[in-house]
Amino acid sequence: MNSKSVLIVASIICFILIAGCTDTGKNSGGTTEQTTVPIASPLTSAEPGITDKVPSIYEVAVQVEKSTLANDPAITTTFRGGAGMNSLSKISMTVTHPDGSIASGSIDHPLVGNTLTLAGSLGKDRVVIMSELPNGKKYRIYDEYLSYRG
Repeated sequence: MNSKSVLIVASIICFILIAGCTDTGKNSGGTTEQTTVPIASPLTSAEPGITDKVPSIYEVAVQVEKSTLANDPAITTTFRGGAGMNSLSKISMTVTHPDGSIASGSIDHPLVGNTLTLAGSLGKDRVVIMSELPNGKKYRIYDEYLSYRG
């Protein structure tokens, strides 16, 4: 990961930590923090699709879907497990909307089938999912743009 990408991710994390969180109770087993934070550039400098090389003992899988309902274009991540699921402390998802606003949330100690749903937009949202180990080590396991297809 180049230094520009690290700076952008660190800035977004700082924005998220400063913004606070609200639990909507719409997910199973996680907390959701939905904030609107204008940023100068909504993650456009780092290329989506680039994920970290995760050691095989820590690999986990997620399924990510964007709703096709115009009145609720939500993005849902479902934890699917994997070799590293017992070593995992958290899965976190950050959605950056086309207007620069950000929605984020996490699932602590996820179990297979746990879901996390965040607000999407009718445009092209960037979804980044990170896995976190108990020692604080984080891996980017998903980084894609999802477009609304209603």
